Amino acid sequence: MLGRRLLRLGLPAACLAVLATAVARPASGFPRVVQKGETLARIAERMYGKIEMEQLLVAANGLDGAGAAPVVPGMRLEVPAVSHYRAS
Repeated sequence: MLGRRLLRLGLPAACLAVLATAVARPASGFPRVVQKGETLARIAERMYGKIEMEQLLVAANGLDGAGAAPVVPGMRLEVPAVSHYRAS
């Protein structure tokens, strides 16, 4: 149906496959741009209700977890769903 209409518009099958999988899966997170004065702890508290969830943001964004991971205004972060995990 939709795929056939898109094929008639000239979209290659590979693009259709990517679109179909992107639409079919639930989002596991969303982007967030750091605002002036924000810290990872403040973002974690706002998004998850717990400051301790800061470590989830650190892991999901590949930040340095050894100390306070610095973030700067304008920095784009991925805010994962609570079920997110990162395999190493």
